Order: sequence, then structure tokens, then C-alpha cells
Amino acid sequence: MDHNIAIIGSGVVGSATGKVFAQKGLSVTFADTDDSVLSILANEEYHVQDAKQRYLSDDHNLILVSVPTPTSPKGLEGRINLDYLQDTVTQIGKELKESPQGYPIVAIRSTVPPGTTESIERLLEQSSARKIGQDLGLCMNPEFMRAASAEADFANPQVTVVGTRDQRTKDALFNLYSSFGAEFLAVDYRTAESIKYWHNIANAFKISAFNEIAEVAVLVNGSPLKVRKGAQVSFLELKRTLFTSQTDSFTLNLQEIPENKLCSNSMYNTALQDVGLNIQYGKGDSKHWSGAYLELLSLAFAKEVDTFNNHLNINSLLVKNTIIKTAEAYRNPEYGTKGGEGGLPVAYGGSCLPKDTIGFFNYAKGKNVSLPFLRSIIETNEWAKDFKNRVPAPYFQARLTNR
Repeated sequence: MDHNIAIIGSGVVGSATGKVFAQKGLSVTFADTDDSVLSILANEEYHVQDAKQRYLSDDHNLILVSVPTPTSPKGLEGRINLDYLQDTVTQIGKELKESPQGYPIVAIRSTVPPGTTESIERLLEQSSARKIGQDLGLCMNPEFMRAASAEADFANPQVTVVGTRDQRTKDALFNLYSSFGAEFLAVDYRTAESIKYWHNIANAFKISAFNEIAEVAVLVNGSPLKVRKGAQVSFLELKRTLFTSQTDSFTLNLQEIPENKLCSNSMYNTALQDVGLNIQYGKGDSKHWSGAYLELLSLAFAKEVDTFNNHLNINSLLVKNTIIKTAEAYRNPEYGTKGGEGGLPVAYGGSCLPKDTIGFFNYAKGKNVSLPFLRSIIETNEWAKDFKNRVPAPYFQARLTNR
């Protein structure tokens, strides 16, 4: 199949995706409702389409959708808002109905929770009068880009993930991405959706964990900077063991952690208990505590990944073994480890991690899946955002009291 690509939603993800495909010699049209975005792309001599009028031309056979999926309302009660995506998909279906020939493929690139692509399938079939697998293809094709290096990240992927139900779409996407040289992972819709969210949450977890370690360091020996290097190495080593199998046993004897210095004082304490970890405390040299504590936090994170995916009958082992390849947290020793520099914690920010952690937590809650460790990731980040001046243990204890 010769691909004629329509990019629907030409922000950071859409523009980077389309530009890389154009560099590979493919025909690409960028559609967006934002005139300023289209103006920039047009000035760079790309073909653009005003999405306020129409998304597609008759010859577009691969439609990549990367419209926003915000969390609203803002704040800790925010829910994932799929209105933009659903409206976009419905309009795409209507336009495809006008041109019934061919086998167009719609690829969802937006970040969506498990179960979304199944509902998109129904919307597309209803609005297009086509049938998935007969005269229409659909897949979930998550992206793993950083905003600051989106084009380079897309051009040089660690893994390409495609969630689909029909072989023709799988084959088409395999051929499309064959020149990228990365592992091609074909899965079902829900696994692809879960991989994307846990990829983002893994990055948030590392930032939050190192803020926690820096704060607890004040209680242990007063120097968060002394423990960081050992914890950085420990974090990267953990992926070799914690993410290779289902985490069914959670008894960990922390012989290197000074008694009553860490988890008993930690914001994570309740979460660690809630996820089912049986913690035995031991006396030891405080200079070695950070690696052991990080191992404990990582065990709890792995447990929570399992809890969610098992509840939704998603292959948790596959999800974990994929995110250790895609998430910068596991590929970059320095990523997310700045907590404590200058005496201050460092909150995760940007356009994705805050909304995705909160939105996913509340989505899981709506599915009757309790994620107490993710709650503590979010709470630690909220504390980091609000932290103005470095205050020792009394403030630390106060934030526990006021949870």
C-alpha cells in the first residue's frame, strides 16, 4: 500500500509524526483547527488542511489522530475528557462514508485509557457505514515522544506499539514502520492503551520517588545529594529483576535501613501497606539505605501495574517489559533525579504527566481499581509544587498529618 497520510491534530505529536514521514518521502497533509499551527506548517512548505472545514481528501488512506485528551476539570478530581477525540472520529467517519472505496486505516495516537479504542471502533463503523476488518482498519498506535525532542524521538523509537484486531492493519503498519528499525510489537487495543499510560506514570514515579528519597535523607543524614548517585544506579538495575515476572511475593527485609527512619515517617507508608507489601525493618548503616528504599518503592510500583492490568485482563508482564524500553525513567540515569538540588524538591510538570497521572487515577477509581501508590505519587508531586522553602522534619511530619 502506498500511504497517503492525513495528520489530524498537528500539535507537538502530530507535527513531529508528519514531518518524519514526509522526510521518508511519504505524502502528508496536516489538518488542525488552529490557524497559527497551520500557518507555521504552510510556511515550512508542508501541505495543510483547515480542519474547521474538512479533514480528508479522497485519496487519504492512513489517518493518524493525535487530538488532545485533556483532564477536566483541572485539579485532583479531574477526569479524562474524550470529547475532542470522539467528535473527531465521528467526523472522520462521515467523510469516509462519502468516499466508500479503498481500505482506509485510522490510527489513534492520542493518549487514551483502556477500552477507548473499542468505543472508537463502534463510532467509526456507525458514522462511516463501513466494517472494521472488511473495508476499514483501526489501531491504537501510541507515541513515546518528549516535547523537546519529538521529531528525533519519533524517528528513532525504542519500540513501535500497534494495537489492532485485523491482520490487514497490522501488516500495513508493520510495512509503514519497517524502515524505522525498531522492535514492532503487535498487541490488542487495551494492551497498547495501557502501555502508553504506564509509560507516562513510570516517568512520574521516578521523579516523585527521588523527591521522596531526598526528603527522607534529611531525616536520616541531612544530605539528599549524597544518596542520589547510588539511587540512580539502583533504579536502572531494578528493571532487570522487578519487571521480568509477576510480582507475587512482597516480603522484603530491609536490613540496610535504619530502624524507624524511613517508611514509618514516609508519605508513602500508607500506600505501601495498601498495596500489600509486608515490610520487615532492620538496623543498618544509613549510607546504604537509599537503594533498599528505592527497591521497596519500585516493588510497590510494579505491584500496582499488576493490580490494574490484571483487573482488566491485560498482560501486565508485557506492559512492564515494554515500558522499561520506552520510558526515559529507565533509559536515562539522570532523568527525574534532581529532587533535593538547592534544598528543594522538583515537581513533574509539562502538558502530559500532571493530567495523565490524575486522569488515570480517577479512571481506575471509576473501574473499581484502587491505586494507592499512584495516589501517593500524585500527592508527593502536589507537595513538591507547593514547597516554597526548605524546612526539615517538622514540615515533613505536617504534610503527613494533613494527608
